[in-house]
Amino acid sequence: MHPIEVKQVKEVILVSDDVDASRRLYRDVLGLAMPAAPDRLNLARVGSQYLGCHRSGRWCTLDSPGRIHVGLEIAPADLERAVDHLRRQGIEVTVRAQQPGYMDTSEGVGAYFLDPDANLIELWAPRSGPTST
Repeated sequence: MHPIEVKQVKEVILVSDDVDASRRLYRDVLGLAMPAAPDRLNLARVGSQYLGCHRSGRWCTLDSPGRIHVGLEIAPADLERAVDHLRRQGIEVTVRAQQPGYMDTSEGVGAYFLDPDANLIELWAPRSGPTST
């Protein structure tokens, strides 16, 4: 068994210097169902995953010059063990509860960290979990 069992890629969010142009491409040209009005993440469901675009700048509580955010879904029971594993590897992790309704779920929790290229990676569990570990 791997230290972290990833169930699926839940979301990919691209960092954009021009969110309006990105929205035109994904919404108008490709026909993805992004929100009618621009919002923070501009999420569109694609199968069971989400694709979004975010304006360059601060992500959640981490400053990241990276150009992509990837959310990886894990089982709720695995979240605390996964966070402990990352921290034992010397990786700084920020755990944050998600807003109800985020990605069509009633509750969730994300554990955020940067990869070696400063892209924001999230381990996401689809129900309540620890808000600070």
